[in-house]
Amino acid sequence: MTRAILTAYDLTGPLANPSLLEATALKAVVASDLSSLTAYYAHIAELFRDAGNVPYDVHFSKLAIQHAQSHESTGDLWRYVFEGQLAQKEFEPAYLTLVTMPDQTM
Repeated sequence: MTRAILTAYDLTGPLANPSLLEATALKAVVASDLSSLTAYYAHIAELFRDAGNVPYDVHFSKLAIQHAQSHESTGDLWRYVFEGQLAQKEFEPAYLTLVTMPDQTM
């Protein structure tokens, strides 16, 4: 899987031939479901969320929403953005998120 991902992104340099440690770390970061850019960004946001890094969770959740296709669910992503903005005391952006999100989200 790692070689396929490296080939798909045509990486050169140190990651062109990753060591076992690098390959293991790469597998931990790269989502197993790379079916869409939305899934990738949502996975990265989840990694930051799990690490307690709210600003990057919000950032990547927004990216996932921006790249979502009509058939992809974004309800949880909207909630993560809203809650993250509140946690950072960004009340105006949180309000804008609240009025922008689809009705069925909350």
